[in-house]
Amino acid sequence: MDILIVDDEKKIRSSLRILLSQQPNWHIVGEAANSQGAIEQCNKFKPDIVLLDWGVPKLPSSELIQKLKQSNLPPVIIVFSGRIEVKQRALLSGANLFVSKSDPPQILVEAIHNASKIK
Repeated sequence: MDILIVDDEKKIRSSLRILLSQQPNWHIVGEAANSQGAIEQCNKFKPDIVLLDWGVPKLPSSELIQKLKQSNLPPVIIVFSGRIEVKQRALLSGANLFVSKSDPPQILVEAIHNASKIK
């Protein structure tokens, strides 16, 4: 399963890469720090899953989700945010799942496993 990580904080991207790379058959195909990078990486690598921090720079996240969903092979989008109050907006914008950054790492791993069944 190919995963794209989109978060404007480098430390979070690095932590996610370490956590997710430990899972068998999961491949981090790219990372982006803003919405423009997310679109470019998504077009280039066609990931199965995009792990998206709500509020990355450049475009509003709701707009970014719509753009990512318009590709020929739309990814499953998991919004990963420390702002639990954006959960409803994220899901209404087209995200498939929402995981809070305050949840234990195993919750994120389980969400990605569940997301692979959506694809």
